[in-house]
Amino acid sequence: MKKILLVSLFLLSCCSVGVKAQTVSTVTTYGMFSTQFTDPTDRVIFLGNDIDFDNNALGTMGATKTIDGQNNALNGLYQNGLQVNNNGTLTLKNITLTNMTRAVYLSAGQLRVSDNVTFSSNSVTSGSGGAISITGLNSTLNFVNSTMTFISNSANNNGGGAIDIDKEVKANWNNSVISFTSNTATNGGALHIIDASTVTINASSMSFIGNTATRNGGAMDVWKNSAISWTNNSYALFQNNRSSFGSASDRTGGAIFFGSNSTVTFSNSEAHFIENNTGKNGGAIATQAFDSETAILKFEGSTVTFRGNIAANFGGAIYVENYSTISFQNSSATFTLNYSSGSGGAIYATGNNTALNFSGSAAIFAYNTASSNGGAIYLSPGVKTNFTNSTATFFGNQALNVNGGAIYNNDSTISFTSSTVNFTSNNANYGGAIYNTGNNVTINFTSSSVHFTSNSANSGGAVYMGNGSISFSGSTVTAIG
Repeated sequence: MKKILLVSLFLLSCCSVGVKAQTVSTVTTYGMFSTQFTDPTDRVIFLGNDIDFDNNALGTMGATKTIDGQNNALNGLYQNGLQVNNNGTLTLKNITLTNMTRAVYLSAGQLRVSDNVTFSSNSVTSGSGGAISITGLNSTLNFVNSTMTFISNSANNNGGGAIDIDKEVKANWNNSVISFTSNTATNGGALHIIDASTVTINASSMSFIGNTATRNGGAMDVWKNSAISWTNNSYALFQNNRSSFGSASDRTGGAIFFGSNSTVTFSNSEAHFIENNTGKNGGAIATQAFDSETAILKFEGSTVTFRGNIAANFGGAIYVENYSTISFQNSSATFTLNYSSGSGGAIYATGNNTALNFSGSAAIFAYNTASSNGGAIYLSPGVKTNFTNSTATFFGNQALNVNGGAIYNNDSTISFTSSTVNFTSNNANYGGAIYNTGNNVTINFTSSSVHFTSNSANSGGAVYMGNGSISFSGSTVTAIG
């Protein structure tokens, strides 16, 4: 009986179903690390101390490796970083990767990060992803129960100063704290998501602070059939990010730029866009879509604030154009102290099939300013705006030099249905609260409660009708001051 028990224990330890044996080792020199990283053996590698790369190139990994830094660092000394292909799987834990020419490049396989990992001062001058570049169908990038820090990484001639996610990659970031600080790139100062790739953030906290793009998306850009979503009580902070513009075709977006059949979603989450700025359009967010392509921004059961964002051209907080839709469903949205040097102190919407939808939501537009038209919102021909079962408050907005202290409506349609709408202390040259112009301009208040209080203008203190129509079907209206 004893002999049978020993045999059983041996079989259990060596032949457990689903368990693949890995060699465990501790390394203290670059030579040891290089050998064990590139050999074909599945391996757990512990760093015994900080390790500096030397001039010998690090080879490619194609097996299953776990690197546990034990709070030590790999210093690339500007050599190429860790390269994974042939469906390899790399797990990083408790490590800092610094001063590498792209810290991790994964062309076919999986990258998993847990515990505490920092990427600092990594860069790439040709290609994307200064810290991480992951590409290829069936490749995955997973952050699990981790604290991730990306600081001062750069991709000077392409996208994703910190991370490039490209070509049908799936990324899932769960129960993690992730910060992107002072990263730079041409597009997507911190994060570049492209070519049918998806990123899902679940029950996690993310911050993007002080990132810069020389063209589009100071913090991130999302392009070509791609998507990013925050879900399940996630938190996102975008603060002091900036985009410039390198050509007339750029739309920019101080924090986020997206389009070309791409979607950005906040579901049961919280998002704050604070003091981002752009050299062109969309101090916080800008979209761009062509022909029948779409750009969709959704807030579902979420709380969002836009405060102190600045655009040098249009849309102090948000710029949205052709075939783009922004929707707030059962959400709370606050736009305060945003500024545009052109039109649309908070929102500028333009182009065919563009829509702004508020459903079951509370929207506050307070103290937004445009140097031109539309202190809070500018709407150009073809745009459709709907507030349904919502509360909309416009307070203290101003169009400094021209028209529409709260709303400038140029040949577009606005509908307020079963909503409470307050216009208070807004100011402009014409149309202290609302300025309407164009042959097809329409504003409909249906079964709503509408209040105009202490708005001011040289003409049309509450509403200036250049053309078009305004109706108050089944609504109550008060006008004071």
